[in-house]
Amino acid sequence: MIKLKNILLQESYSQDLNRSKPISMESAIKIIKDNDFINIDRIKQVTIYRGIREIYNNNTILTVDPKLFNRTSRNTFNYYTLIIDNSDSWKDFPKRSKSIICSANENDACEFSPGSPYIVIPLEKDCVFGVCSSSDLWMSFRNTIPPNLLDITFINVIHILFKITASKLNIELNEPKTIDELYKLFNYVDLVKKDDSKLLYYKILDLFDTYTVTFWSTYFENDITLKNFSNNILDPKKNNFKTLKYWDSSDSLDKTKEVWTDSECLLIKEIEFEKIFGQEI
Repeated sequence: MIKLKNILLQESYSQDLNRSKPISMESAIKIIKDNDFINIDRIKQVTIYRGIREIYNNNTILTVDPKLFNRTSRNTFNYYTLIIDNSDSWKDFPKRSKSIICSANENDACEFSPGSPYIVIPLEKDCVFGVCSSSDLWMSFRNTIPPNLLDITFINVIHILFKITASKLNIELNEPKTIDELYKLFNYVDLVKKDDSKLLYYKILDLFDTYTVTFWSTYFENDITLKNFSNNILDPKKNNFKTLKYWDSSDSLDKTKEVWTDSECLLIKEIEFEKIFGQEI
């Protein structure tokens, strides 16, 4: 099974080459001293990792400010990111398109990118992490996506619906770049469903298993828009997503969780961390 986490994190590795900048230990020490909220006890209490591939391992200390860049999916459709970044239900979370994806688990952080775990130290006092309810983004939607469905099937079905709709309405199908463009496509699908819901149903039946068809029957057979259906599936509250204020709270973090933040961060290889702080993590 293809895990969406692997797609996302492989993609984020290639973007690290453009986003992250190597710095010296002296510069890192100065940054830490200049930001007196950085607390070794808090870092040890809530240690967050990001895997960095071997090509980058000679640079043992990096800085990254993900807000300055736009992370788009290179290996899957970007619909879920547009929804998460723009839905009211996600307004308290960092935007996924402006974040680095990390893990509270050292092994999980390196699973997608063979190399070394780097410890993530946020450089903004008001840093907030989005916290998945599982080790994988899509495994975190199990309250709204049944476990017998493949991780990325939900997104694949939406894309197929777009293709069917474009053919039916004789319109050009372009990858949506904004939430307005995405919702416009959703509206087109709703029009086709209203006119001929069986067309959509049987096309999905031809391409996907019965679990998927049964799951999507809620949309096909009811008076619900694709926008509302999708936002319900990707609802963070229903699926136990949380936010974590890194420096301004004493909350702990389950060491199995995928997390993300748009905060500027130091990324420090463990051996250098021990040199800087005089302690093992």
